[in-house]
Amino acid sequence: MGQGKVQNANTETRAYGMVHDKAFERAIVMFPYNTPNRWEKMTHHVPGNWSSKDLRQRYEKLEHEVFTIVSSQYEFPEL
Repeated sequence: MGQGKVQNANTETRAYGMVHDKAFERAIVMFPYNTPNRWEKMTHHVPGNWSSKDLRQRYEKLEHEVFTIVSSQYEFPEL
């Protein structure tokens, strides 16, 4: 694969990731914590073949990362 094709693939992957992340954020707001079948409903608003289990695991991972940062357990890299 040529260098240009690799760069294009990386750019497309990042762009898709940004689109997915934004859709995921909107779905979290649309379906608050107490919404029945929250994760299943969210699957209809996030692009890709994400299952309700996938979305819940993604949310729990992000929640853990935020908790780690907020509780000052995260070690920031030296600049």
